[in-house]
Amino acid sequence: MEKGREESVVKTGDLPQFGLSAMLWTTFVVALAFGYLRQFNLPSLYISAGVVMIASVLFGALIGWPFHRIGSAAYWAVVIASAAFLSVSGDLRTSTMFRIAWSTTGVLSGAICGAVAPGKVFRRVLLGAVAGGGGMLVCSIAMPRDLEWLFDLLCAPLVGGLVGVLIELVLWLERQRYSPRYITASWLLLAVIIGNLLVPFVLARY
Repeated sequence: MEKGREESVVKTGDLPQFGLSAMLWTTFVVALAFGYLRQFNLPSLYISAGVVMIASVLFGALIGWPFHRIGSAAYWAVVIASAAFLSVSGDLRTSTMFRIAWSTTGVLSGAICGAVAPGKVFRRVLLGAVAGGGGMLVCSIAMPRDLEWLFDLLCAPLVGGLVGVLIELVLWLERQRYSPRYITASWLLLAVIIGNLLVPFVLARY
């Protein structure tokens, strides 16, 4: 009886929440993200952001479908890919392929980790690392072979594994009723934007 109740809590805690509060909060964060991109005055960034969003939904749904977790996989693909895209969009000196590579890493690691059932931490982290590293490896074919290329190849699996840890933590907080996933994920994107805005000020001091 107790075991069945625990399984019910796990399943219920992993259900996506798309109520009025979720939509309002998400709208606010999306508006803030596009407002952040607006400062660069580059229409191509808007187009790229739209492409990343659409690709995240499609790939997330495709990856989550065999596991019967389409909503969760698509949701986390969008969140992680958006965070990755915003992280690398703050420096206009970066190449388009660099943005594509890290956005792809975000899409794949977010979707794969989102497709794993809650509570399977090792599997989520392992698959996230494989997906992140694999995505970067494929994209690296079109990138110049330099020190930055090697750094990205080494970091991508680590980032993918950390995505698994992050998602597991967010789901645990949701199950404990500390914070719904859409609020925690929104704070993640806000942190990325604030971090990008602070980087020029920090670098100017050194």
